[in-house]
Amino acid sequence: MGEKKRNLGLEWGEGTGRWVLPVGGTPGVPSPLPPHRPPLPPMAPVGLILLLLCAALGPSAATPVWCFARLEEAEGGGACVELLGDEPVPLADCCLNPAYGYRLRPHGRCLSCRQGEWGPWGPWSSCSVTCGEGTQRRGRSRSSGGDDGDRRDWQLQACHLPCCPGRGFGGGVWRGRGQSRRCCSALD
Repeated sequence: MGEKKRNLGLEWGEGTGRWVLPVGGTPGVPSPLPPHRPPLPPMAPVGLILLLLCAALGPSAATPVWCFARLEEAEGGGACVELLGDEPVPLADCCLNPAYGYRLRPHGRCLSCRQGEWGPWGPWSSCSVTCGEGTQRRGRSRSSGGDDGDRRDWQLQACHLPCCPGRGFGGGVWRGRGQSRRCCSALD
């Protein structure tokens, strides 16, 4: 019963815990070998896939964050008010109260715990030009959840710096109001 036979270096028989068949097999004994499968296609490293997935989903529930009792919109951007504790806590614990706000870094951007809620506006950027008329922008983001729409929003505004020298305007000044403002020379 517990007899083992060797055939071309393969064992088979009872008591081995497995059946490995000799070349040609044995009639009446099912093959224990798995069916042949084609080789798998090359795959990206698992770490890269996880990194991309995590970036798309945002912070996980276990991510340590600095939790604040209130999230206020201020003139220069959003502000987290009333820090809750001196140490970071898991995001899931902080956001048990949807009115709370949090930061991923101690002095980072303030984010809302409300799912799908727009966060406060950030500060205005510097002007896009060093002289003349340019633009400034500021942004805000929506927390994960809700619809799958845009998660970033931007506002633009005009900025007016002193006129650029050497463009036929000399040391010009701004004239006019609103959309009709233009850089003019003193002779204009």
